[in-house]
Amino acid sequence: MRQISLAINTIVAIFFVGFLTYTFVARQHLEGRARQFVTEKTIDYARPLVGVVEEAMESPLVKRLLSDDQKAAILQQIALYKQEPSAYIADLTRQKKLPPAPQKWNPLLKQVRETKERIRKFYDDTLAALIVDLRIFAFSNLCAALIAFYLAYWSPRKNQQSIVGFSFLIFVSVLYCSYLYVDGLTFFRILFRAHLGWLYPLVLSVVLAGLVLSFRRSGQTKEENVANDVVPD
Repeated sequence: MRQISLAINTIVAIFFVGFLTYTFVARQHLEGRARQFVTEKTIDYARPLVGVVEEAMESPLVKRLLSDDQKAAILQQIALYKQEPSAYIADLTRQKKLPPAPQKWNPLLKQVRETKERIRKFYDDTLAALIVDLRIFAFSNLCAALIAFYLAYWSPRKNQQSIVGFSFLIFVSVLYCSYLYVDGLTFFRILFRAHLGWLYPLVLSVVLAGLVLSFRRSGQTKEENVANDVVPD
């Protein structure tokens, strides 16, 4: 049991060392894989903002303030967005900075520019938060695996079975929480922009505590049953 626990937790630790290193060394590759998810979230965020601009274009006051060229430029932007939202978002977020403001300035042109800035900021913030989320996930699991390895390796002989058992419970917690993170708590499907972040190690700790309590109760029940069996009639 001790050798199995050491081997398993060594593999887990090596895997998450590699994964954590990957999030730093190959960040561009990771961002490339995450762009589709982030773009989809940005499209959902941008849709009502574009709708507001489109409604404003119907205002008689706005029509008087805009020149024909300005109207055509804004309508073209709206058409490009509606035609292919993902391509429009990708092109917008690749730009390091937006073009300078036109000389003839008015509230609607300002709103259009602010809308683009908000879309770009949402995209950048979502992508950055996702990278941080993955690093917290990898670091938490790495720490848990190292603690489990340490307990199994340095466990005293008289308490070895219980400590190794606890070490194995840590591994089960890491495995279960990793499954939840990928499938339920989500990896590339963070809904409503609510990233798990530092809540992940808390979830990991709660799962571990639940497993420990469950095994303790199971052990106490077995001891009570044994005690009842040896009590003379």
